Amino acid sequence: QTIRRKKYPFKTSEDGYKLLQKLLDSNEAILRENMRLIMAQGDPQYVMAFGEALYEVKPCLKAYGETWSQEEYGHPGFQRIYIKLKSFQRFTETWATLERCFADGLFDIHVDEARKAAQSACEAPIIRMASIGGGPAFELLAIKLYFERIAPGAILELISLDLQPSWKQYVELLGFKFIHWNIYDGNLLETLNLEPGQLTYVVISYVLIYCTDDQTMDMLTSLLRDDKVRAIIVSERSESTGGVQMMESRGITVAKLMNQTWGKDERQTVFLMDKYLMNSTSGKETRRSNPIFPNVPFSEHKEARQKGGHKLSWRPFHDSSHRSDKSQNPRYNPFNFNRDDNQSGHHNPFN
Repeated sequence: QTIRRKKYPFKTSEDGYKLLQKLLDSNEAILRENMRLIMAQGDPQYVMAFGEALYEVKPCLKAYGETWSQEEYGHPGFQRIYIKLKSFQRFTETWATLERCFADGLFDIHVDEARKAAQSACEAPIIRMASIGGGPAFELLAIKLYFERIAPGAILELISLDLQPSWKQYVELLGFKFIHWNIYDGNLLETLNLEPGQLTYVVISYVLIYCTDDQTMDMLTSLLRDDKVRAIIVSERSESTGGVQMMESRGITVAKLMNQTWGKDERQTVFLMDKYLMNSTSGKETRRSNPIFPNVPFSEHKEARQKGGHKLSWRPFHDSSHRSDKSQNPRYNPFNFNRDDNQSGHHNPFN
């Protein structure tokens, strides 16, 4: 449920409920730190309300085509609502992506290494993962908990890289490493002080939509081809992701994790040099039979679309034509909290 009071029917089991409770428990520490930052800004009610307005209205999306600016990402009031709401999306979508990767055999080697290490009382090889655009590291939390389940005893080194430096304090409170980094700077291994072959996976969430260009695709290709990254695991918003074709044109194998029965869906993919890494040795269908978050990301709209159009209140393409008319009204000022609620069309947090 969003602050606009829209509801989307996601499902889970008791197991999923327990995972989400772990997410909420982890959020407690970072929300306490966030409140400290909010109090330092002045009136906490105003700071939180302003941040909520930034989150809901997305002024940069209308003006520049970017969901939020770096300045907005750094606003502590914005960060509070982002942590509360986006943590669920980032955590569950990463978990679902990992389940699909496991079903297709990508993690078989780590399961075997962890089992052999336990039997011989020695340490398994380190699994290093770098999350590009990782923000407050909810993806890394999902990775940590997932690998504890499939490969207990595996040694993980998890790093969040982001253009917004203020995520650092939250990432470190969750127990992970943070590096301030711009994807256009490249030189990822040099930034991490690693040699080729030492970075196991790169995870990218909702970043390529903003940098589907030759420079970025060349950098990702080099990570796989030259730096020996085992795979790049990608989550994106759109069912049609431009980076897929661009990577394929560079000789990179792209494994599409989402069911393609109801049409093309490139929201969850894996970029690979070795296509055989995604061949499960234990039976793909068996492993996919009981997902923890079965309809993540939301897919019911695809069947509805095949039967005559959108029949559910979910739109996958972020078309600005579907935005509320009042947001286009020059009289509508979502940041003016002193106006009458009926005039502004926005909740007044002080009433």
